[in-house]
Amino acid sequence: MSPDQPIIPEDTDAMARRCPVCETAFAVASSISRQVFCSPTCREAPTGRKIPTRMTCPVCANEFTAYGRAKRRVYCSPECRNKAFNSSEYHEQRTCPTCENVFDAPTTVRRVY
Repeated sequence: MSPDQPIIPEDTDAMARRCPVCETAFAVASSISRQVFCSPTCREAPTGRKIPTRMTCPVCANEFTAYGRAKRRVYCSPECRNKAFNSSEYHEQRTCPTCENVFDAPTTVRRVY
């Protein structure tokens, strides 16, 4: 329980929320409030977002454990990430709108000229 917010009984009111860390019911100032945690203490506490996830590297096919958001961690090492980004699969041919020369650019970069 957090001493920073008044504890309220649990009901279906739009002003009542439940803290994801300590599971205490608390009241917010308005129904459109973006407040999620009951106190600064709970906001700073680890919430389990670092759950380990088993993933397979698309370059070398090795299994590895990713912590945090799984979509953010795709490759098992910086070497595999560099191999993937330097491969022809991640590059495309683009035409410069000014001089109309064709150049090679990574698909993740918004290079136009």
